Amino acid sequence: MNTSTKWNKRVFCFSILLLIFVPTVHAQAVENSASQTPAAPDLTNQANPAPPIAIGNSQLKDLELSPTERLLRSWQYQYQLQEQPAFIVASSGGTTQTIPNPDKWLQQHSIILTLSELFPRTGNLPGLVQAAYDNSDHTNNPRMKLGPDLCPSDNTMQCLAGGGSYWGRSFWGRLFSGASLTFSVAQRDEVQQGVVVPNLTTSQGWGWNGEVKFDPASLFITSVNWKSAVSVLGKGPDGKYRYIGAENLVENSAKNPSDEFKCLVQVPTDATAIPFDKCEKQFARPRLNPSIQQNFLTSLAAIVTPTFDLKVQSQFDFIKQGGILIQSPLLQRSLKNMTFTWDLRRLIPATTDKLTIATLYEQAKITSKPSDSTSSKLCVLRSGAFRSYITVAPGSTTISCKRLAIDLDAKEYAVACATDQKVGIGNFVRKENDTLDSDKPSTICGW
Repeated sequence: MNTSTKWNKRVFCFSILLLIFVPTVHAQAVENSASQTPAAPDLTNQANPAPPIAIGNSQLKDLELSPTERLLRSWQYQYQLQEQPAFIVASSGGTTQTIPNPDKWLQQHSIILTLSELFPRTGNLPGLVQAAYDNSDHTNNPRMKLGPDLCPSDNTMQCLAGGGSYWGRSFWGRLFSGASLTFSVAQRDEVQQGVVVPNLTTSQGWGWNGEVKFDPASLFITSVNWKSAVSVLGKGPDGKYRYIGAENLVENSAKNPSDEFKCLVQVPTDATAIPFDKCEKQFARPRLNPSIQQNFLTSLAAIVTPTFDLKVQSQFDFIKQGGILIQSPLLQRSLKNMTFTWDLRRLIPATTDKLTIATLYEQAKITSKPSDSTSSKLCVLRSGAFRSYITVAPGSTTISCKRLAIDLDAKEYAVACATDQKVGIGNFVRKENDTLDSDKPSTICGW
């Protein structure tokens, strides 16, 4: 009885120890296992990739001048001195004689307003977007997207080439950028019509003048604008497109890239490629708007839009009668001189425009074909339903793949090229045969 009681006490104590010790050990084991097991990879970025960099007016605000600064930059003050002959022949006191010129130097004060300073985006928008992109964090997603406040249209290239949406229409910004206004007040000579007229009043001694110049060159979009847009939307140093739609257009054949993309960014290698002469005709010739669809009004505007120069000069409203000057109400207060110049330079592209488009087209062809440095060589071995992909050195030949097939006892082999977009595999040939040119893949990697 005592022995049984002792055993019962021992069993009871042992059970208590098990109840305390086992859960503790199990908990520590679970904790140690949890701490030693590597954490599950964070798939957040893979499932939800980082959005493209959005560039709008707020991103360009720090890079642009304020409206007040642009207005101040548009004004210029000009001071001129015009030298006169030292001696002149004039009538003074009823006699004509040679006298020293009372006004050796004539002064002129001018205020010049250059309207292009008010619209900096018409020619600098691609550079502003590039600077905003460079200053942003694009490590997670190198692509960018222009905001609707900057480019309301879906075609990013046309928007950048045309200067964006400025005050509702970039057309008006390009139109006024070619204009300049000049207001001036010039000192008159005291010798008028051969008569010395001393003590002229301010209104008589100074003449008010004005000039309006308009050059339509800024109104038209040229190859320079397309080149600037391509430099922003092309591939970056990492080899990836900054153009938000570029990668999708390349990878998804169901989408149809725009003509700008197929001519200036990446020329397709299939039947959708646009010949160079058509691309040159579309983009080398200046145009009023960046849209591809151009009608006869564009050609008409290129011909009839002149270079315009209007000068207004006030005149001395006195006439000479009987050797004296008499104020006459018959004289005009001012005389106008208008000059219109027409040419065909905006209808026929210049040689520099053709060369620029030719260079962009050639670069676009190079980008569309992976070079040896951007693609790698593969040997594909096949035995029945099993395939093996073996990376080989850049200097390997088709004989190298044939030897691999023989050494590894594969029935067939094929040469392949791997790029960052796809793997191109040629035709399979038996290991006893050599690879012909027709058996090589369409992707170029130096086979």
